[in-house]
Amino acid sequence: MDSPLERIESWYQALPLDHKIDLAYIVASCCPGFELIDLSLDSDNIPTEFIRIMSSVRGDIMREIGMILMLRGVIEYFIISRRSDPDGWKDNKNMMEELAIKTNSDNFRQKAQEMEFRGKQWLSSCEKWFGLREQISDQNLGQYETQQLTSRIN
Repeated sequence: MDSPLERIESWYQALPLDHKIDLAYIVASCCPGFELIDLSLDSDNIPTEFIRIMSSVRGDIMREIGMILMLRGVIEYFIISRRSDPDGWKDNKNMMEELAIKTNSDNFRQKAQEMEFRGKQWLSSCEKWFGLREQISDQNLGQYETQQLTSRIN
């Protein structure tokens, strides 16, 4: 059985760079161990540091499962629940367009155009996460744990 942590890592690695940075920033803001990520780093280095910290628990099944549970909860709560609703992105775009009209601001017009693109990107990233959910479910984590512990005994 593939490591569920490796599956999360693969999902993360496939994200656009700005999604990787957003996710790393959120995790670093609320999860023990990830506060070691220097968010003032060049943004290209933040994903590398995120993966380094996430991967540091490999070889210790309890810590690996703990890492998976922590990441699963934080990603679901702070990312997926807030970025997977197409209507939310449409509402944000409409709000930016209204602000552009009210203020005659090119900045808000540009933000509205960016919002549509960002929304499509995040919806795609969330869909890929939805495909990962079963693989990191409690049931699959239990099976993975049993397999890892059994293989160490044999």
